[in-house]
Amino acid sequence: MCSILGLVNFKDGTRSISQETLEAMRLTTVHRGPDQHGFFRDEYVCFGHNRLAVIDVANGLQPMTAVFEGKTYTIVYNGELYNSNELRSELENLGVEFKTHCDTEVLLYSYILWGMGCSEKLNGIFAFAVYDDDKKQVYVSRDRMGVKPFFYTLVGDTLIFSSEVKSILKHPKIKAELDSEGIWQLLYLSPMRPSNSGIFKNILEISPGFHGIYNCNGLELRKYWSLQAYELEDSESTIVEKTKFYLTDAIQRQLVSDVPLCTLLSGGLDSSVVTAVARADKKNGDLLCTYSFEYEGNKQHFTSTSFQPESDDSYAVWLSEYLGTDHTVLTVSQQTIADLLYDAVKYRDYPGMADIDSSLLYYCKQIKKRHTVALSGECADEIFGGYPWFYKPEMLHRNFFPWIHDPESRIFLFNADFAKPKLGLDFVNQMYRDSVNACPVTGNETEEMKTARMANWLSVNWFMVSLLD
Repeated sequence: MCSILGLVNFKDGTRSISQETLEAMRLTTVHRGPDQHGFFRDEYVCFGHNRLAVIDVANGLQPMTAVFEGKTYTIVYNGELYNSNELRSELENLGVEFKTHCDTEVLLYSYILWGMGCSEKLNGIFAFAVYDDDKKQVYVSRDRMGVKPFFYTLVGDTLIFSSEVKSILKHPKIKAELDSEGIWQLLYLSPMRPSNSGIFKNILEISPGFHGIYNCNGLELRKYWSLQAYELEDSESTIVEKTKFYLTDAIQRQLVSDVPLCTLLSGGLDSSVVTAVARADKKNGDLLCTYSFEYEGNKQHFTSTSFQPESDDSYAVWLSEYLGTDHTVLTVSQQTIADLLYDAVKYRDYPGMADIDSSLLYYCKQIKKRHTVALSGECADEIFGGYPWFYKPEMLHRNFFPWIHDPESRIFLFNADFAKPKLGLDFVNQMYRDSVNACPVTGNETEEMKTARMANWLSVNWFMVSLLD
């Protein structure tokens, strides 16, 4: 995963920040990048990095510095570029001489040559900051869907950012406090949260598709990308071919790795498509490793729900045999899930999806024993309409987030003077209305299409945020 860390002050400098503080902040996220770590600091900027090595393991150490035409630039970056080769060729034609094969250097020179226009050229998942020494500014950017986290806060004239909230909270001048808005988000919306919120008081997150500049005048963020609504003009056959091309291309671009790679195969449509494309990409008879997961006792006690109408276990085993993968079924006990609940909250930094989080934490620990990179079908439901509110209009037209059946079920566990339930409900209701009003439409939609757009918009901007966490 990697983690990034930064403290920037162009007025008073960063000399008052001790190396001990920087190290304490970095160590809180060392689980994201156990392979290498590094620091960069000068009069105005401190960068730290924990690296999970995937591409060009030997030469991708960060923070990375480059000198171009006499000017110095330093990057700290978490992510992966899926069009790295195309960008590299374009930059080489503009005179860049690369020293490594890693996408970090490609990203750094993308900023050097294209400035704030670089993010629009990137196909990938990323959260990064570039220190432009000549302009005395730091450029920050987050990917279009918000796959990679980028939390930040301002303490006086100092910008502090990190991949996780817990790292920011290690700074001696920042307290772990919740204001009313944070409490309402937890009690009414959890495990979802607004994509620009860090829940804790004064801790925010750069919204997906946003970038900006921090300099002596402060931080200015602006949007460089957002979902748009278009008229449907293609024929059904053309839509099928386009979908096949884009989906296959997206999967194949994520198969590039210098370390062991596998797929998570639940047996559902999304993970099955990912696995089938990954298996076809294997050369020279190499086996693709796949994993599926079971709760202890699930077969005996499975109950159908609108989210999971039937168990996928048998489909995963059948497909692995059909494709000829090296398949492993991982089973977790109820006790293990319970024991890991506290760790799951610790790593997320606030309450999340309970046993879903703790079981995933267990499974990933087991997978990491053999593989560093795993592809899954996560978030396909947001794009392809896999949730019940896509086809159950009564869920979407309740004038509240469709996945929350009883928004007031948790607030009344707390003292009313503390929780302020009426103000809280008004607050989150306004969030919902603002989100609905922001949904892009052409104005010519049928009611069915308008419902589909709304379901997609709410899912991508809210439900998906928690899954990406």
